[in-house]
Amino acid sequence: MPLLVIGDVPPVMFDGRTRLWYFRRVPDSNTPRTDPPIEEMPFEDAIARLEEIIERVERGQVGIERAMAEYERGVKLVARCRAVLAHVEQRIEELAPEQPGASG
Repeated sequence: MPLLVIGDVPPVMFDGRTRLWYFRRVPDSNTPRTDPPIEEMPFEDAIARLEEIIERVERGQVGIERAMAEYERGVKLVARCRAVLAHVEQRIEELAPEQPGASG
């Protein structure tokens, strides 16, 4: 998959809404993209799909029925991202040594 490069924008982009650094990739136009089920999707892929949905809907590239379907998929993607982040946070807490005097 090639990196998406627009003008002078570097392939590593900062998304101010999510405050994450990520590589933005676009599928090769010759091969159809088949995403894994949302429950198995890596965090970075879920963020990228969510951003694609937001762009399509904000630009008015979809009709009302498709916008609703995209919204529903977006809700599932957000839930996946939150679940992954919660798991990572839990693992960090398990692995981090107790700090003397730390509360929580």
